[in-house]
Amino acid sequence: MLHVVAEQIREGDIVVVVCTVENCDGMFGELLSTSYRAHGAGGLVSEADVRDVGALQKMGFPVFSRAISGKGTARATLGSVNVPVICAGALVNPSDVVVADYDVVVVVPR
Repeated sequence: MLHVVAEQIREGDIVVVVCTVENCDGMFGELLSTSYRAHGAGGLVSEADVRDVGALQKMGFPVFSRAISGKGTARATLGSVNVPVICAGALVNPSDVVVADYDVVVVVPR
């Protein structure tokens, strides 16, 4: 579903990713960040693991994740896009404002 999201990104969007099952795979990395950036995304907040952290830092694409994992994923499970989610215990709606720095991610309801 992260590839589907790329096609729906609007300039400045912060993508928030959650999983409905326990998962320790690196779902987001250099290739998707290149696509997201090209589509105008401002960054990504993920409860899922990410990979290619060195490349993400070099390209300056802001990514905040629960963990890092070098294990890639397969596109085997459908998901939902532009729906309310609970990320790190906080409700995030598609129109909310997400602001982050090295210490914290804050969700401001629209």
